[in-house]
Amino acid sequence: MEAPSNAVTSVYQLKITLLGVRPQVWRRIQVPETMTLAQLHSVLQVVMGWEGYHLHEFSDSEDEAMTLAELIEDDLFSFGYLYDFGYMWQHEIKVEKKLVREPEQTYPVCLAGKRACPPEDCGGDWGYAHLLRVLKNPRHSQYEERMEWVGSEFDPKAFDLEEVNQALKELEVETMSYFD
Repeated sequence: MEAPSNAVTSVYQLKITLLGVRPQVWRRIQVPETMTLAQLHSVLQVVMGWEGYHLHEFSDSEDEAMTLAELIEDDLFSFGYLYDFGYMWQHEIKVEKKLVREPEQTYPVCLAGKRACPPEDCGGDWGYAHLLRVLKNPRHSQYEERMEWVGSEFDPKAFDLEEVNQALKELEVETMSYFD
């Protein structure tokens, strides 16, 4: 059965990299071309592990109602996403390729990723680097306090692809319908 002419037929593969953090934190996702920047913000919160407590903005766009297809216009490039105007978490969003939608695939989908996102309000790039140093040294004077703050389950090396994709499915059910 052929798709109606107004049906979404393309998806973009994006690589999101959190800048200024070492070792690098990144995610690779596929999203429908009809997704708005406002919807992409919600997806980024889920895949990166942010909690949505802070303001955000996209570079190259003033209008969050703009779709990815309108922003990208067949030009594969990178654009920015800033989360938390206090700690300035800068993300690079690289448009890797445009693909034909797979009919059986649910979008958005996370394909891969590396490392956990920093905890909210940990102090930006510098504060996160300090937190990692403290957590590596149980004899550090701030170790107990920082462990209590982040919780024993925080693992900076962890990334759970299945958990992220489940959260994306829940997000879609709650707020989005991309291919209707």
